[in-house]
Amino acid sequence: MTEVGITNKVLWVWNHLLSVRLRHICLNPAHRGMGQERFRTVYAPLRKLLLDIHITSWSSVRYPYFKMRLKRAFPYLKRGALGPFMKTLCDKGISASGSVVEYGSYPLDEIKTVVKEKFIYCDSKLVDLLQSALRLRLERHDEADDELEWADKALLDHICREYDRLARRVT
Repeated sequence: MTEVGITNKVLWVWNHLLSVRLRHICLNPAHRGMGQERFRTVYAPLRKLLLDIHITSWSSVRYPYFKMRLKRAFPYLKRGALGPFMKTLCDKGISASGSVVEYGSYPLDEIKTVVKEKFIYCDSKLVDLLQSALRLRLERHDEADDELEWADKALLDHICREYDRLARRVT
């Protein structure tokens, strides 16, 4: 048997074993039901908590228009420095960004309650983001309550993303 024949045989065996394993995972009710349970017990209640709030995000941009960036980058082009020219041309000069809760209140305590009650169905990223948000809340106890930190925004984004992903898969 030639090397090509051996390689093809090994690839066939590998593909066969992989397809058997994937079939087991897809057809096993325990694996199939885990996504449904995670959707029903964790992400649907978390997404329901977010219906009562409205979040506005903002950012400060120094050079929002292409004309402004081109004027700023043109001296680099005159010198023949293409790298700095492209970098300056693409840089909008975003100096600050943030998110605030316009109405409603940020439901971090309720999110914590749902995660604690249904911890077995929670993914590790949800738990990590919740811990980060709780830690930042302890550190910023004197600041305004309606301003969201990066961890709060990341937690909300993850909840919405996972809810959408699981909803497509389950329904």
